[in-house]
Amino acid sequence: MLIAAALLMIQSTPAPQDAPAATTPVPYAAPSDLYRLEAMPFTPPANFAPVAPQGDSVAESADLRRRLDSAVTVDDYRRSYEQPPSPLAQAYDQGVANAEISADSRMGALDGRWRLLDQDGTELMRILLRDPGDRPIEGAWRKDWRVGPIPAATKSGVEAVLTLPDGVLTLRRTPGGWRGVLKGPDGEKTVTLSR
Repeated sequence: MLIAAALLMIQSTPAPQDAPAATTPVPYAAPSDLYRLEAMPFTPPANFAPVAPQGDSVAESADLRRRLDSAVTVDDYRRSYEQPPSPLAQAYDQGVANAEISADSRMGALDGRWRLLDQDGTELMRILLRDPGDRPIEGAWRKDWRVGPIPAATKSGVEAVLTLPDGVLTLRRTPGGWRGVLKGPDGEKTVTLSR
């Protein structure tokens, strides 16, 4: 009987009302494909075999080499720290470099770090943009010690529109770079983007 009364009391007690939340910062929700690895930068073919050890001990038998149990000092080498890279190592390095060039070529024109400058050349803020070319632009801004995401950014052809804390930035690509207008509470400012 006592248990039944306790259960009735629990069920009939209204749940406490949650106080309205104060304005709390909302974390940036990155798109799910932001850090998805589509392919390795360079995948070596199956015939990439381990290379011979480099240094002065190459001529010696691997059986005669002592096991490393401490740091190797400069005095342990006779003159050369290591041999020049083998053709196999050079091929791998060239594959990595070509993969990076290929990935960079697929990025859009706004990709990278930028400084937003006014007409006098004074830096208004720094902007970091990810422009994957065929997908929406994403980015972040930094002004003084404040930072935050760029909540909205669109690009069509030679024009781009970014929503920033100081207003809406409308940019147009010109032969001299990206130029535009920042419309905010203080009025309009003519601005440029500089690397």
